[in-house]
Formats: sequence, structure tokens, C-alpha cells
Amino acid sequence: MQALKGLVVGLGILIVIGFVLLIYGFYTSFTNPSFKVMAKKGNEASAPAGKPATPRLGSFGEVRISLPDGCTLIEMRTDGDRLYLRTGPIGLCERIVVVDPDSGEVLGTFVVKP
Repeated sequence: MQALKGLVVGLGILIVIGFVLLIYGFYTSFTNPSFKVMAKKGNEASAPAGKPATPRLGSFGEVRISLPDGCTLIEMRTDGDRLYLRTGPIGLCERIVVVDPDSGEVLGTFVVKP
């Protein structure tokens, strides 16, 4: 009977530890979307400083962003994991394009109307 009680207590402790780890995983994924428990090995190794990094597996290659005729790229800025492209000249061409630099996907466009 003592062995059965010990087994029940031990399994209860394992269940509690499992829930704590599950909650920690949810919290970590909500606060840092790029967090991965098991990192892939291979092409994702970081390059030494001063040398260009090798392309990661699944890199997006070349991305073309269409702009209306007469519009040009005026400025590029990064903020966290977003790239902001400002186009112009002022008028119909004035807009801000938001790009995810990891995938090359255009996330959205802010059109500035006078």
C-alpha cells in the first residue's frame, strides 16, 4: 500500500511539473515569437564577426515590391523585427511599406493622403 501511495504522489508531482513547463512555454512564445525549444542544426550556425552570414535554410531570396509609376524609395528603417520602407515624392506616392525581413513578406502598407 505504501508503494502505491508513493507512486500516486510521484505521478502527481510529474503532472504539476508538466503544467508548470507548459505555462512557461506559452508565456515564452507569447513574449518572444521567434523562441524555439529545439533549434535546427546545420545552415543556421552564426557566422564569425566581420564575415557575412551564410543564407539560412528557407531564406526568401529576392523579393520585389511594386510601387506606382514615378514613386521611389526614400528611406529604410528597422525597428525590432520589422523593416519600414518610405516611398515618395510627397503626394500620391507617399506611403510606408512594412516588411518582415526574415521572410520577405510585405505585412502591410500605410498610404499617406494629403
